[in-house]
Amino acid sequence: VEFWICLLLTFVGYLPGIVYAVY
Repeated sequence: VEFWICLLLTFVGYLPGIVYAVY
């Protein structure tokens, strides 16, 4: 369960980072 939580948090924090970098 913790694995999926960490994975989700990583994705949620990673996606905005890409959008911000591209934007």
